[in-house]
Amino acid sequence: MKVSIYYKKIIVLVLFIIVNIYCVGQVKKCKSPSIDIASQQKAETWAAQRSPLAVNKLVRVYFHILRGDAGFDDAATLTQINDEFTDLVEDFAPYSICFANVGFDYINSSQINYFLNPDSANDVALLQPYLVPNCINIFYHQNLGDYGGSAYNIPNTFCSIINANIGSWRTTSHEVGHCLGLSHTFSTSGGKENISGANCATRGDRVCDTQADPYTTASCFSATNCNYTGSCQDPTGATNYSPPYQNIMSYWGSEGCTLTHFTTGQYARATSFLETDAGLLTTVSPATITAGPISVISGYYFRTARNSITINPILNITGPTISSLQSQSVTVPPGFLASPTGNGSTTIKATCVY
Repeated sequence: MKVSIYYKKIIVLVLFIIVNIYCVGQVKKCKSPSIDIASQQKAETWAAQRSPLAVNKLVRVYFHILRGDAGFDDAATLTQINDEFTDLVEDFAPYSICFANVGFDYINSSQINYFLNPDSANDVALLQPYLVPNCINIFYHQNLGDYGGSAYNIPNTFCSIINANIGSWRTTSHEVGHCLGLSHTFSTSGGKENISGANCATRGDRVCDTQADPYTTASCFSATNCNYTGSCQDPTGATNYSPPYQNIMSYWGSEGCTLTHFTTGQYARATSFLETDAGLLTTVSPATITAGPISVISGYYFRTARNSITINPILNITGPTISSLQSQSVTVPPGFLASPTGNGSTTIKATCVY
């Protein structure tokens, strides 16, 4: 029996080495999430009745860094997390959606770090115990099988990204875009979009200011140096595609393009989901808020607001509490003291001040 256990240990070690070698330096595409039709219809009904361009949003995000069972082989560094968060804020800033980074943690799990399969419901369920309430949860892994990232569903309040994709193709912004209701620009889940845009509201990604995208695995597709050279046909037989080469929700990063932006229409769609989806609504901050009076000795205590936070002097934060108080303006009264212990932390800062 000892010999058998010894060989099992060798096999596991070899698997870890193989997976690690396979992932290093290899940027991968994201899994195409399935769309919640009911959520989509609700969001589109809201968008048709309102002018979302007048709406500002501050959304809470929480980061999870996967490690191996022994507590090493981190899937991301704190510097990388900060850089990814900076990119996320920058990418959505033109459209009045901002984000508050309310914290991070480490998860010691080789299974989730290396072997999580986004196509397996049982594997995805492994993330559930680690979800921090009222936030979009962003997980970083060493490996996700065939994928470089996954939002699992559209919309959603958690997503995953592999280490090799950090800093490439705006992957974090791409996956968070899925969480906020955005599809790939080349989506055909509801039907193929005409190059003319005549059916743009109900086909493709259902966003009319993103051009019809011919990106596909079919033999008609080809591209060279960020230039489409294929012969794919749209539903009318037209072939003169002019793809959204720089759009963050596209796959054109894999063809040498630099991904730089979302569109006004994508922002409007994201806002409509933030206004109507039950899960996403819990991640959105009010305009103003008061923190306290309350004594918090453990767990999470997040108070974020678009415009201002007033901290009550009776607010008492102790123990292993992870707390964050963020807004454009934060008023701290004389004598206020937060004294978390152990793994606790308190962050008080101005955020999303443009």
